[in-house]
Amino acid sequence: MLRERKVVSKIIITLIFLFIGLILFCLFFIIIKTPDEKSQLPFSKSPISTVTSNLETTPLPTLQTQPDKTIYTIDAKAIAITKDVIEVQGTTNLPDYSNLRISANRIAIFFGEDEERFYLVGVSNTQVKNGKFITKVEIDDKKYLEFLKVSGEIVKKLDPNIEITIIFDPEPRYQGEDSNVVAVIGSKGEMLENSPQKKVYGSLTPEPRNILEFKIRTQLKFPFTEQLPK
Repeated sequence: MLRERKVVSKIIITLIFLFIGLILFCLFFIIIKTPDEKSQLPFSKSPISTVTSNLETTPLPTLQTQPDKTIYTIDAKAIAITKDVIEVQGTTNLPDYSNLRISANRIAIFFGEDEERFYLVGVSNTQVKNGKFITKVEIDDKKYLEFLKVSGEIVKKLDPNIEITIIFDPEPRYQGEDSNVVAVIGSKGEMLENSPQKKVYGSLTPEPRNILEFKIRTQLKFPFTEQLPK
């Protein structure tokens, strides 16, 4: 009888250990499987990791990757401050330190013609600073008079105005080889493409470029009218 009790006790103890072992095995299985199951969830519970992933695959746009949509223009006025000097001043949204070339031309129509002819009587250069520029152009009307005497051309109508032309040329030889202006505008004036003042210089050459051109006329009496060839 005692022997039978011992056998029953061993069986009970064995079953208890098996039951405890089964519980431990199940807990171990659940602990191992839990991360994998969570990783299979359709929605991440970590918004930080989601944002980080988006930043890595889709970089934010920067100034360097955005096209420059600025429409560059020049505006100016010209005033005769003496009988042979014209002051030119104006504003522009071109980069600071942009170099501008200014030319002054007499305008006339010759006998036998209907179109205006232009003759260069003055030049100047100026630079943009804080979006503004100013310069003075000395007018050499004697040079024009000498031309008329030598050429034999007879003036039918002499315009009382001088035409002032302001030109921005982005070519490095005018702006400087290391100029920031060239870096912004482009050596071929790529960023001037949409400007209403754009002109194409060298359109028939292998390397044309865009320039800006602004013209204005201001009155300045020709001092040698009585000496014109007749």
